[in-house]
Amino acid sequence: MSNMSYCRFQNTLSDLQDCYNAMQETTTDKSDINHLNRLEKDLAAAKSRLKDPKVKKRETGDIENEIENLEDEIEDIRNEIEDEKLSHEEEHAKKQLIELCQQIADEYGEE
Repeated sequence: MSNMSYCRFQNTLSDLQDCYNAMQETTTDKSDINHLNRLEKDLAAAKSRLKDPKVKKRETGDIENEIENLEDEIEDIRNEIEDEKLSHEEEHAKKQLIELCQQIADEYGEE
């Protein structure tokens, strides 16, 4: 019977490690958000340049391409961020798991 107890804890440890790894993968990186903000500022600046009467006709095509590329990159990053979000149920289960792990650590952490 003692072997079964060991297996239970070993299996649970493995499952917890999987959960931890999944949490690490679904945490939106602040650098993604910062990069997105920079791209949005660049996009606004490019659109502003396009409206500037001082811009020569031959430059407008380059600016339009820049705008299109920025819009595509912004969309890609937004999609990546959206894909990383957890569902409501996953977020609730994650919070419960964290609370339980904290309780276990508080109660048995010194052992």
